[in-house]
Amino acid sequence: MASSFVPLRLRSSQSRLLGTIPPGEIPAHVSALGFEACALLDRNNLYGAVEFYESALANGIKPLIGAEVTCPQTGSEVAIIALSRRGYSNLCRIISRRNLEPQTQLADAIQAASADIAVLTADPTLAQDLLPAIGPDRIWIEIIANRLDHCQIRNLLETARAAGLRALASWDVRFLSPDDEPLARLLSSIARRELISNVRLDVRHASLRDCMRLREMFTHIPEVLQASLELAAMADVDLELGKVHFPVIGQTPQASFKMLEALCYKTLAAKYRQRQAKARKRLASELHTIARLGLTNYFLVVKDIVDFAVANGIPIAGRGSGAGSIVAYLLDITHVDPIKERLLFERFLNEHRPDYPDLDIDICWRQRDRVINHVYERFGRRRTAMVATHTRFELRSAAREVAKAFGLSPYESQSLAIRLPRKGDARTVSRVLASVRPELPHERREQVARMVSAIIGLPHHTSVHCGGIVIADTSITDYTPLEMAPKGVQVTQFDMHAIEKIGLVKIDLLGNRALTIIDETLRTVGKSLPCFAGFIHEDSSTARLLSEGRTLSCF
Repeated sequence: MASSFVPLRLRSSQSRLLGTIPPGEIPAHVSALGFEACALLDRNNLYGAVEFYESALANGIKPLIGAEVTCPQTGSEVAIIALSRRGYSNLCRIISRRNLEPQTQLADAIQAASADIAVLTADPTLAQDLLPAIGPDRIWIEIIANRLDHCQIRNLLETARAAGLRALASWDVRFLSPDDEPLARLLSSIARRELISNVRLDVRHASLRDCMRLREMFTHIPEVLQASLELAAMADVDLELGKVHFPVIGQTPQASFKMLEALCYKTLAAKYRQRQAKARKRLASELHTIARLGLTNYFLVVKDIVDFAVANGIPIAGRGSGAGSIVAYLLDITHVDPIKERLLFERFLNEHRPDYPDLDIDICWRQRDRVINHVYERFGRRRTAMVATHTRFELRSAAREVAKAFGLSPYESQSLAIRLPRKGDARTVSRVLASVRPELPHERREQVARMVSAIIGLPHHTSVHCGGIVIADTSITDYTPLEMAPKGVQVTQFDMHAIEKIGLVKIDLLGNRALTIIDETLRTVGKSLPCFAGFIHEDSSTARLLSEGRTLSCF
């Protein structure tokens, strides 16, 4: 390593309002300081891990993937770093168990998934408890230098020596420059729901450049710096970005392909009585592409979902660019003949497209949860989860939160937010704030406006994607940590972009009121059809109505 130590406690802006540095920007800054490795340790999550990992490889930095995990019962903290791909999966399991089973003791969760992880803790008692499962070569007493005074550091060193444990020095990094400390305090006040004037960070000198002080502080005991180098040398995690991890429906990939092929040819003759030669040629080409991209099972899984809905009388229909696929048409996923309508399969899927297929499945909004429950039951809750979305601050939400942090009442904060346009800068905020709170001093008003502008684009909170669900080939926690959404469903900590990079294929199951209205209309007039394939025909009155835009719930 170029430096005498490795920075191990970097926080990103994804870390639940704790840090201010975008995870993808960390490696470049670390490299500029002469380091060859660093660790991202966000609290109880891996939200920024994939972005950090990808950027680290691009910048020639060795990425150490970890998290600071807190015990819900005691509040004690343990830093866990993955040492291998297996260790990464265990880290995901520990975080998931901590989030989904808050009654579980943190030590129990770590002991149950102890392989190929390194543990750093400032609690000697906890270290002793974990020693049998982790082993002495993968556990350290951590000295977070900018959280402790000299007396506390000396006592912790003496305690580690007395217990026969090794010590490791680290520095809690929250932001790039000392000038960013007010922003970090603001984010902390928003997270705690306290006035910014009452908030003090629990660390000193938390900028990235400040971590260089470690060398001066521990020149007389270089082994605590050397320990971070040893830890970095032990870690070797390959996330295999881009490798697809999707359940195999048949016993083998070849068996799955034969199944898909048979299903398509079974309906081809009925749907293409007049143009069989052209349809067969196109089908063979599409199947070849689907097999080469490893997406055979994707179509079989979607077919399974559609068949369940049809069998239970739930209106369902595929839409989007997937309508250009004859495979989707033959499987009754979509109801548009791509040959008749001259639709291109390549717009939906081709070997040069870097992302996964975008096949949206619309479902009667009243029965969507029933279909989602079927997916959980069919493929197992251990392998299935909804996808998270990371909601970021926009002008109005930023203004509302910053105003409350600076002491404006909830009414004034909301008044400010609703008077603002959707887009704007600090001058916009300052002008509107003057009308909401005219007695506020100009300097204070400008400070609020600058802070609002500063947090726009930073993560605010997580939510559930409008329809995304993922199914893994093994346990979902082999690939992503999970947490519980307010709605009561377990969701991935990764958003749709990280989910795709980690190799999980998102299926969009979307609630659609138009399907519900059509279904209710048919039932009102005495007809009941599970799908609407028979309703595709020319009608000049309907065409005129659509072209004039005189419709509701139709896009």
